[in-house]
Amino acid sequence: FYNTPARLKHLSSLYSELANISDFINKIALSYPDISFILTNDGKTLLNTSGNGNLLKVINNIYGIDITKKMIEINNTDGEYNIYGYISMPEVTKSSRNHMITIVNGRVVRNQEVNKTINDSYHTFKPDDRYPIVVLKIDVDTSLVDVNIHPTKQDVKFGKLEELKELIAKAASPKVNAENVSIAFSDSTDPYLASDRPANLPKPDETGNPWWLSIALSAIGLIIVFKAVSNKVQQAQEANRREVEMLRQQTAAQEQQLSDINQRAAQLTARQSELAQGLVEQQQRGYIQQNEDPNRLADTLSNLSAELSNADDDEAGEKIKSWIEQS
Repeated sequence: FYNTPARLKHLSSLYSELANISDFINKIALSYPDISFILTNDGKTLLNTSGNGNLLKVINNIYGIDITKKMIEINNTDGEYNIYGYISMPEVTKSSRNHMITIVNGRVVRNQEVNKTINDSYHTFKPDDRYPIVVLKIDVDTSLVDVNIHPTKQDVKFGKLEELKELIAKAASPKVNAENVSIAFSDSTDPYLASDRPANLPKPDETGNPWWLSIALSAIGLIIVFKAVSNKVQQAQEANRREVEMLRQQTAAQEQQLSDINQRAAQLTARQSELAQGLVEQQQRGYIQQNEDPNRLADTLSNLSAELSNADDDEAGEKIKSWIEQS
């Protein structure tokens, strides 16, 4: 991108660009099944077609065997338009219209009218936001196609568009049975990929089982599943009930223990109050006994004061010391 830096600026992520390249090569391979295409990335092969001209085999290379088994061949003409290709069964859908591929005279185009006609054929078979896988090749005289209506030639304008839409609507119907599909894999032992002939798939009435048997078996299966689920639910409910009952018993025991503890605490508090009251009373009685003769104490102090008044300091000290020791 040395000379075109603007192009480099507008490139998306590596994975987005790889997806765009892969999508482009896939559509080219579908347009030219007689040419072999190989697409690799980091040593991994993303697409490898044989180039043997088998369109269904190219579809298998792109979408895989599971989708290929559910592709219905369509082929119709009205003298001016020749249409050929494959459409998917209703159970095979994509989230976008990108897999509705229209090829006009070997060129991949996107035409709203053609896509709408095909999608309308599925309107009662799929959700509105899902789209079938379609590979539709339209061969037409160039005088009936205007290729200059789009700057990149990605769309064309058809002459006699209504006739083309009617032709497509008749052919591109998902009501076609899978046994009408022509499979072109001559080198496979899979019955779905046997050869260029209609697949020999068993019809419903050739299996040997009446139609109601499958319904009855399905009903029995549903009943068995319902009973099994019911038993599981009942067992879970019983286990929950036992657990709740055990928790209720544990709660009751804990409440009784708490009540006993509160009662014992109240008894201890009352006993403590009694002991404190008795101690106070004893202290009060002892104080009164110690001070029961205040007159005698007053006489003693009066006598001591008289003796001290006539003594000097050393003698007074000795008398006070002697009085304290005697007391």
